[in-house]
Amino acid sequence: MSEPSPNASPEGRREPSAAGRPAGGGDYTAPRASPSSPTGQPARARRSRVALAWRWSGPALGVAALVFAFTLGQRVDQLEGGALRRLDGGDKRLAQLEASLKVSQDLVRDLQQRQALVDSRMAEAQSLYSQVEKLYRGLIQESADAVLAEAESVISLATQQLSLGTDPRAAVMALQEVDQRLVRQKDPTLAPLRKALLGDIERLKAHPVADIAGMAARIDGLITLVEQLPLSSTVQPRPRVTDPNAPGRPGGFEEGLASSGIAYLREELQKLIRVRRVDEPDSVLLAPDQAYFLRENMRLILLNARLGMLARNELQFQTDVGRAIDWLTRYYDADNRLVVGALTQLKQLRTSRLGLEPPLPGESLRAVRAIRSSRESRG
Repeated sequence: MSEPSPNASPEGRREPSAAGRPAGGGDYTAPRASPSSPTGQPARARRSRVALAWRWSGPALGVAALVFAFTLGQRVDQLEGGALRRLDGGDKRLAQLEASLKVSQDLVRDLQQRQALVDSRMAEAQSLYSQVEKLYRGLIQESADAVLAEAESVISLATQQLSLGTDPRAAVMALQEVDQRLVRQKDPTLAPLRKALLGDIERLKAHPVADIAGMAARIDGLITLVEQLPLSSTVQPRPRVTDPNAPGRPGGFEEGLASSGIAYLREELQKLIRVRRVDEPDSVLLAPDQAYFLRENMRLILLNARLGMLARNELQFQTDVGRAIDWLTRYYDADNRLVVGALTQLKQLRTSRLGLEPPLPGESLRAVRAIRSSRESRG
């Protein structure tokens, strides 16, 4: 017979009434419920359910523990595999970094060696530079003397070329080169020479120079025009033009016919026989082959005049231009407009001067000789 559950509800108990309690206030024991009473059955049911729950909770907890242990093992295996892979990757990267570090160390070592070599070469270069500077300072005097000697030679040559009629522009370029050499010397004692050089250069620049290019172009045009110039031997007489409105002679038909026949006969005879005044008989007696050689010789004369002009040979130029004018006047038709134009151009060329007498750099030559003599006297 089981005892009643202590968790029984208070409804299962009955408090004794005050009348039933002992008067003396002593302990009172409530009467126990009978097992067959309705209040004892729920308690037993609850106890059976709790026992059943405890009976099945053990295996369930075991299965849950096994599942948790299996899952935990797989997770641990995964974490361990990832950690191993990361460790392997870290080892590889570490090996790569070590290789790169080794290469960098080799490069740094190589650069250090090169830097040391460059430093040593720089020290040698500085030493050589100091020695060269000492030598340069010792040779300044000799260098100035060499520049003065070269300047005197160049100025003398320019004077000779100008005396021979050379283009003054070449002399100007030579004197400017000498002036630049003097500027690089930075010697104040050479100032008088530079002043004389600049004066001679300005005078040569102001000297008028002939338009050689324009004159050459005009001669080339005349050479091309030679083939078109008519010769005196090939000039045809101008036909006589009769005025149709002029009044005819009075007379009959027979007289008019006779006069027209006589006029026709006269024209035919004039074609066979020409009478005109000839100042130069040779120009009329030229054969066709001689006319060809005449034109070719005229071209050669103009070419020689062009060469003489380019060579600044004024005597040859004037002679050839005069011969060309003489031939045009003698052998060509002086009434033709092309011949008249060619004669005009040749006469203009003959009056042109290939070059006036240029100023000579005498002041520069005297200055350089004076400076050289003073330096030699001091030395």
